[in-house]
Amino acid sequence: MYQNVSINWDVFNYKFSGNTRNAFEQLAYILFCHEFNRPFGIFRYFNQTGIETEVIQVDEDIIGFQAKYYDTHTTLSNRKVDLLSAIDKSRQSYPNLTRLIFYVNKELSSSKKKGQHIPQYQTEIENHGKKVGINIEWRVKSNFEVTLFNPVMTHVRDFFFNPKEGIKGYVDHIQVHTNTIMDNINSTIQVNGASTKIEHNQLDLVSFISDENYKYLIIFGNGGSGKSGLIKDSYSSIPKEIPYFVFRATDFEATNISEFSRKFGEYTFEDFLSMFENAVKKIFVIDSVEKVFTMKNKDVLNDIIWLLGKHGWKIIFTVRTVYKDNFINYVLRLSDYQEYEVKDITISHLEQIFSRHTLSLPVDDKVKILLCNLFYLQVYMNITHSLSELNETIENFKERIWNEKIKNIINAKNNVHLRRESVICKMVLVNANKGTSYYNLSKDDDHEAITALENDEIIAFDSIFNGYYLTHDVYEEWVLNRIIQIEFNKNSRIKEFFYNIGNSLIMRKMFRIWIHGQIDMDVMRLSTFLNESLNDNDLDSIWKDEILISLMTDVRQLNSLHLVENVLNNNEFSLLMRAVFLLNTACKVINVKFLNTLLTQEEQKTFNVYRYTKPSGTGWAFLFEFINHNFNRISWDAKNIMTVTDSLSTWVNNNKTGIETKHAGLIALNFYEIIKSSDHLEYTLRDNKLRNIISVILGSAMETNEELTSIFQGVIEKRENNHRSKYYDLCIQLLEGVIDSHALSEANPDIVISLGSVFGPEMIRERKDINTVIA
Repeated sequence: MYQNVSINWDVFNYKFSGNTRNAFEQLAYILFCHEFNRPFGIFRYFNQTGIETEVIQVDEDIIGFQAKYYDTHTTLSNRKVDLLSAIDKSRQSYPNLTRLIFYVNKELSSSKKKGQHIPQYQTEIENHGKKVGINIEWRVKSNFEVTLFNPVMTHVRDFFFNPKEGIKGYVDHIQVHTNTIMDNINSTIQVNGASTKIEHNQLDLVSFISDENYKYLIIFGNGGSGKSGLIKDSYSSIPKEIPYFVFRATDFEATNISEFSRKFGEYTFEDFLSMFENAVKKIFVIDSVEKVFTMKNKDVLNDIIWLLGKHGWKIIFTVRTVYKDNFINYVLRLSDYQEYEVKDITISHLEQIFSRHTLSLPVDDKVKILLCNLFYLQVYMNITHSLSELNETIENFKERIWNEKIKNIINAKNNVHLRRESVICKMVLVNANKGTSYYNLSKDDDHEAITALENDEIIAFDSIFNGYYLTHDVYEEWVLNRIIQIEFNKNSRIKEFFYNIGNSLIMRKMFRIWIHGQIDMDVMRLSTFLNESLNDNDLDSIWKDEILISLMTDVRQLNSLHLVENVLNNNEFSLLMRAVFLLNTACKVINVKFLNTLLTQEEQKTFNVYRYTKPSGTGWAFLFEFINHNFNRISWDAKNIMTVTDSLSTWVNNNKTGIETKHAGLIALNFYEIIKSSDHLEYTLRDNKLRNIISVILGSAMETNEELTSIFQGVIEKRENNHRSKYYDLCIQLLEGVIDSHALSEANPDIVISLGSVFGPEMIRERKDINTVIA
């Protein structure tokens, strides 16, 4: 809350000691904008000539201003030449200028001549202005006092004249936090004193800042590709007078905005924003915004984004590519935005870098691909390599960089390398369970190991949040993976394993990734572990879901679900049905190809692209084949049938051919058969539910042509066109619509024509009218 402070220029001079001239120019700018009702500020150039900003027009007047700050011992009469020169420069730069306002931190002294108040120097300055066609006006301390005590200017008075930290302290704390983040980001690769920098000339940040049509810029790429480094470069290049603040997405992990705001002082975030209301250009960066999906409370971040947009800020987000579309649809909610992709470098570029630094490339192709990521390239460049290590596998390479970067095994005195590993695992696990990114020290912590990690720039201390954080997200992933692997290697009981790693959202995400990696390393042990986990009736269903989703979303040729095939039929196939449900909710991606045929890139930015998704992962193929093979062993009730049908429909709507489509069609055809043989199911699964099943049958006709032809041939031969006949619903739905008839018409047009002769147009029209009423 703003303080009701008095205007004391001694306080002003003390608060801005060493920078008083710039502070006074800022105050004058705010007062000028307030006087002439320019809430969004006035455009200006860097090192503006003559006047502080571009001129403004008010009625017939063209107005500019200059701020003149003089120290205690300087009199205005002694600065006459300076003020006359300012008038001449203003006239030269702005020929149409009609009014020039001087903001001066002193009162004009009264004339010493009897009966005359206006001093000679004031008269000479004003007459010089009139001579060149400019009316000179003055704003001095007495003017400031009246303006600053206007209730809407309370925040300005607080910032410049509060003897305590005030709102300025709040802003300073945010600046300190920004500097802490920026200081711990590398934007160049250092090798033996030489540096390599990846240029991004296609990113036009100046254009984005100036473009009124877009308030969001999304910088996306893989983890470690250099997104944050790009932010650091832009932060360094933007003129200092443009407000530019940087936060990490996890900084907004709080119950509400008030709790978040109190970290910087006893003011609100809107108080902070009001300080920059007159700034034409202002930038707010939210780094690693994909973290929102593992945060317990997302509301604060959403509220902050809304407030920033409301107050005219340009917002830059960095996000990993795999989360970009989710973020756009769930957070930005179809707002217009610009985007820029930070790509990993190519193998060719990698070879050029190694050649430039006279280094030998590793042999393993997987290691080379990994080094195309700038984070891993920087790590690689800063550790030593023997000739034998050039032939190491990617698993050995990752183990080596853990030992050299995190543990720093070269320095093993007092086992500090082991203590470093222990303490960083503790820090990350505690933070994950608490839902924060900042670790607060306790007296029991290993301070020597923590200091060693800080000296090696693995962690950094943030004085505002009063805690340590990992300087790169990739370090966090390393540690989380290490925690899981350590627990796995203990051969602990299932319940103990999952208890020890905790069930935070970020740990669950890392657990999925760990499963994929473990398949390549020790598939037999992993299979035993996963089967025991899925068989454990006491294990939280959250972890069973994570196992199934991880296996089903694996995109490698080897179908990972075979690792747990034996447990899918347990408890009357309940785990199978859960897998099918998850298949249709968690194993889909945006159908980019379809969207590109439907919409332009610009149209897609304001369109809910999640309306058009397609199946992803090998789980679809495995489960469809498994269900088809075990169909007669499963007890089919209405709920199970529709759960499976929903997944079958998703697949067939996106895939008209392939073995998976054949399996989907055969399963749906079996559903039709058992429904028609059960009065209960036929009643329960009538109308649209049955139509959905039939749509799957007909949609897969390119692959089930033989089975469908046999059925329809029997209908034709027996002329079974009565509504009580078994295949009546199937035949009518085929004949009454273009969409459902398309696949079979392409596969076997003759059978469709023959079937049409059995069911006359009147029967089809009558059925269509009934279905319209039902719909």
